Amino acid sequence: MVSRRRGHGEGSIYRRAEDGLWVGYITLGSESGKQVRRYVSARTRSAAIEKLQALQSALGAGASTVSSRVTVAAFLERWLADVVPDSVTSVNTLDNYRWAIHGHLVPSLGHRPLVRLTPGEVVEMLRDRISAGMARNTVMRLRSVLSAALDHAVLEGLVARNVASITRPPKGGTVPHGRSLDLAEAQALLRAAEGSRLEVAFVTMLMLGRRPGETLGLVWSDFDPGAKTLSIQRSLKRERGALILGTTKTRRSRRVLALPAPVANALASHRRRQAKERLRAGSAWQDTGLIFSTSIGTLVDPNNFRREFGRVCAAAGFGHWHPHELRHSAVSLLSASGVSIERVADVMGHATTRTTEAVYRHNVLPTANGAVDAMEQLFAE
Repeated sequence: MVSRRRGHGEGSIYRRAEDGLWVGYITLGSESGKQVRRYVSARTRSAAIEKLQALQSALGAGASTVSSRVTVAAFLERWLADVVPDSVTSVNTLDNYRWAIHGHLVPSLGHRPLVRLTPGEVVEMLRDRISAGMARNTVMRLRSVLSAALDHAVLEGLVARNVASITRPPKGGTVPHGRSLDLAEAQALLRAAEGSRLEVAFVTMLMLGRRPGETLGLVWSDFDPGAKTLSIQRSLKRERGALILGTTKTRRSRRVLALPAPVANALASHRRRQAKERLRAGSAWQDTGLIFSTSIGTLVDPNNFRREFGRVCAAAGFGHWHPHELRHSAVSLLSASGVSIERVADVMGHATTRTTEAVYRHNVLPTANGAVDAMEQLFAE
């Protein structure tokens, strides 16, 4: 049996069972349907790593004959087939990679030899997509997928640098910005939601800034009424037509959040209402443990969730809004109440404050007193 281990940035390293030597290799591409690799070996792992790094440097300085014939299309197809499935767990993310590669990257850049791809060609491809009317965020997704693939090409020694990561994104394109409810609108929304089966879901999203999928993925074991905390561990997703409970959008989203009193109280009341609903449903009830469910305990379809939110917004008198804009509203209300942007970003699960500032925060009211429990003050009962 071969024991394989991989260190970050070290290529592929494993210990050969038959002689105990450490072996490292770099895949250069494929020729006649077979993968072409360069190998090094040594008695110690550290020595094998040094040899592998030297090989990577040599290949980076001057690409081999084989690697120089590898096209962008051939490399991207191999990366998609061999590498991505081991690093991506979400079916939707995998489909997004396929869309980017088959729909845009290969048709535009696939004919180019991988080692000759230039930053200018990448920028030209992105600029063409913007000129065709593609949203800027979508264009940036293309750049992100290409950059991830080229990172692996650098690791394998096929190219010396990642030409996508060093490009400056072209200007232009539409940048969608969500709106934010101001305090009066938020209060009107909560009044209009009273009596809705999903009332407490809207309260939770507004006061905690959770995404719709994270909210609909909550189960009762996530709620600790004594500690007044809510654990965010999963998200409701639609993958190829089926509703599933999967991972959250980002690792930082998985966290335990302290609850403002209005949310804790609303969840406790919702639990009692759901218990009565369960009795009415009788044998039709499915014991999923979901906090927010259908009338028989099953997953709430996001389309139905959006329709109910739209009905509540119409009843509140301010037109059509999307449930995700409650997340925008939470950021803006917290920020306007004096909570630092760093703390707001942490609550939202953003890696940096850049996204919080640029996308989510909107001016909704003059700066308040900066109290710790901002949501409790804004929505005092």
